[in-house]
Amino acid sequence: MLGAAVVAYAVACGGHAGGPHDGGVIDAPVADAPTDATVNPAGTIGRYEAEDQTLVGSAAVVGAADLSSRAQGDLGGEASVRRAVTLSAPGDGIRFAVVAANAGANGVVVRYSLPDLPGGGGQTAPLALTATAADGTPLVTETLTLTSRYAWAYGSVAAGTKVYNVPANALANDGSDLAIHIYDETQLLLAAPLPAGATVALTLPAGAPPVTVDFVELEIVPPPLVQPAGTLSITDPQCGAIPLDTRGTGRAFDGADDSSYASVFDAGSGINPFNPTGSDGVQPAGTQEKDYYTNGSADVLQDGSASPASANLSMFALADQNANAISTCLALASGSGATGVWIPPGRYYARGTVVVPSGATIRGAGIWYSKLVAVDTAPPEPETNQATGLSGIASTSGDLRFTVGSDGASAVTISDLAMFGNVTQRDVVDRFIPIGVTGAFSASTFERLWVEHYSQGLVLNGSATGDLVSELRVRDTFADGIDLFGDTSHTTIANSKTRATGDDGFAVWSQSATTVSTGNTVTSDLAELPWFGDGFAVYGGTNATLTDDTAIDTLSIAGFKLATTFVAPSLPPTFVMTGVFVSNGKLIRCGGDAFAQHNGALQIGPEQESIEGMIIDQVTIDDPTFAAVDLRVISSIGKVATPGSVGVALANIVVLGGGSACATVGAQMSGSATLDAACACAAVGSAATACTGSNASPATFAVETSCPEASCP
Repeated sequence: MLGAAVVAYAVACGGHAGGPHDGGVIDAPVADAPTDATVNPAGTIGRYEAEDQTLVGSAAVVGAADLSSRAQGDLGGEASVRRAVTLSAPGDGIRFAVVAANAGANGVVVRYSLPDLPGGGGQTAPLALTATAADGTPLVTETLTLTSRYAWAYGSVAAGTKVYNVPANALANDGSDLAIHIYDETQLLLAAPLPAGATVALTLPAGAPPVTVDFVELEIVPPPLVQPAGTLSITDPQCGAIPLDTRGTGRAFDGADDSSYASVFDAGSGINPFNPTGSDGVQPAGTQEKDYYTNGSADVLQDGSASPASANLSMFALADQNANAISTCLALASGSGATGVWIPPGRYYARGTVVVPSGATIRGAGIWYSKLVAVDTAPPEPETNQATGLSGIASTSGDLRFTVGSDGASAVTISDLAMFGNVTQRDVVDRFIPIGVTGAFSASTFERLWVEHYSQGLVLNGSATGDLVSELRVRDTFADGIDLFGDTSHTTIANSKTRATGDDGFAVWSQSATTVSTGNTVTSDLAELPWFGDGFAVYGGTNATLTDDTAIDTLSIAGFKLATTFVAPSLPPTFVMTGVFVSNGKLIRCGGDAFAQHNGALQIGPEQESIEGMIIDQVTIDDPTFAAVDLRVISSIGKVATPGSVGVALANIVVLGGGSACATVGAQMSGSATLDAACACAAVGSAATACTGSNASPATFAVETSCPEASCP
């Protein structure tokens, strides 16, 4: 037996007892706009949960009042705080006043769910946004164009995470058309800031399909950065990039969805007049670009004409030109002594791989201003994975990425820009996995990046070492948000946020054939609303540190998962995951029922190798979906577990209501555990164990390794 586990609980478990804001780091009512540093640094973002605002017309709250809605595909279950508001009739809306803490906000983000079309693929629809000053003066009148193109994934994920945006494809390749990931977001940069006391309203127009609003965020967006002296702009004639500003507003984002391709299409026909039938020779002859980016006649596009700068260019030609411009600029800067590459305000459609050399600096004017948008290469096609023999539909969803050559790169800086992808599915036969930034970087810095609608946001892999990842936003992905993969070492991820990821929000993996990840730190980060995967995960390795991290509203698995599930199979059998330290964590409404496994909020499992020397101290677990602490061996898809044993010390674990048990211990766990007497509901094997009272000596038990698996938690 490899050591004791000590669990100290402050409060016994109960039902879903929390109110609408129970323990919520970001769930304060609008009168107390959220300012928690882990969510909204410097108080620059205020969140207005739709269910807490004034409802207009027949607008109705969805999701149980006790926050027990936790199912995938459910409008309440997939919403923040497990509740939202559905607008179903013309004139329905929500209305709220801007609080003093958000005065000066000029950036708006709306998280919403728009119904899919019966056959999948998504649709677009309008939503009116208005703002009025306290004296009745109109301030803002805009129409947000919402899309369900990037939501509504179908499939059971039991066949290796195969989910599609068309139900028929899911049935054919996964056997299930169960919906998941039903929310998305849209962004708008206002022409003028909102004063305190202004009334903001979202209203459903006549003829629009129902829309469910989860929340509205108001952000104080600073002015765009200016080009640093000595840098080379990608719009310099030597480079040749073309930004689009189709409405002539002078703003990088003028109301169109950032991931929309409308700026080169005719609004009436949905066809690019410069390339209606593949006349550029890049796409197949006779096909139309709208088949790649829109849902044909059902898609109402926003902008009516192409930018003069892009006249006579197809989307594909424009995308190639912009990607080449960035690569050309990097080469010119490296050879000319320039201090870096500058991406001015604008929306730049691009596709392809941009290889970043050592010492390069790429900087934009800010995440609300300098925006790169990935372009599709071809529609998805049926394919068979040659290595596994598995069949599916290969994604070709616009792989615009920053990466490195085979020898890696060092001393790179990428900052202050946004990358919007075009990912709508995930399949085990995907030809590539679209990732915003990826590679074996060392001594490099990645700051203030916004990555959305990709498969993954940022993945540092191979022998990446000594990197800093700071203030990233990764949203609405189909796989991990921010990932350290391989024998990465001594890298810090700090003050970053992931939202609605299709796998772990933050992950540290040991996947090297001969060595393991070591010395990595994940600190002051937030993982919110992952629709599949965990909030934070550490798979193997040594000396990983998670401090001051928060996971909120996981849908499928744990808030924190510490396990050897995915360690490299080529590592020696004597490998031990050791020295993991977790402190000052918050897990709010975490856990989930992926694979019908009743996953706990804090999950520890030695599935492939043993775990030793793990310390978990000061973690608050608020309203878990199932067990608060879940010590168990859970086999992953297609892999037979070869369990090791566990040596972990847990202290100062506070459980606030909810869940099925304070702690569960599975039958395949080996070791011993000591539970503090304050806990009234611990389960060991198939038998419940009740502590005798708050003044009694701690109860010690040996894990029943002979308990039949079927009867154990």
